[in-house]
Amino acid sequence: SEFQQRHSLYRHLSFRQNASLRDTYVNCLGWPLAILLTAGLAAPYAVFKMQEYWAKTKSFGGYQFEFVGSIKPYFALLPPLLIAEALTFVGVYGNQYLPYWFSMPIILVAWLFVFVGWRVTLVNLQWNGVSCKLGSFVATWESRSYRNCVVQNICLCLITLGFYWPWARVRSAHYKASHLAFFANQRFKKWQRSLD
Repeated sequence: SEFQQRHSLYRHLSFRQNASLRDTYVNCLGWPLAILLTAGLAAPYAVFKMQEYWAKTKSFGGYQFEFVGSIKPYFALLPPLLIAEALTFVGVYGNQYLPYWFSMPIILVAWLFVFVGWRVTLVNLQWNGVSCKLGSFVATWESRSYRNCVVQNICLCLITLGFYWPWARVRSAHYKASHLAFFANQRFKKWQRSLD
């Protein structure tokens, strides 16, 4: 996010974003709209293009990021989304056979698994597909550990009527930071010395 970008510093240098307003509208509105209009069928390609755009508009220390990921792994996002959509359809329109108190928890759990699965997959694909002349990133998010983090945050926010929200944000930020690494190369060392 923009907040994380502005508060992520190395040697007083922040990540920069170079994007036009038109391209930002296409990326932030056009691709999500395509996903909605196709009931999720366009999600793999749309999400791939959004992440490609995200990487190509970022730079650090004067070096532009490049996106080297392929679209093939993104198709793994489609089956859980379609299953959750089918369960939602059955729960909403099959209420004469299944009462809401029975179907709604199943639907909520299904969408929780979709959210966690998508989040973990997309973050790993995003950062592992980013290349920079100063080095490369490695993201090691795991479904089980991130799901535990999300469920704990949700439960504690519900129990405390929302007062736990700031600590939930900190817990999430800690998870992100502890599961992302940057591996520098020789050019990074030369660039680092040039800052001294």
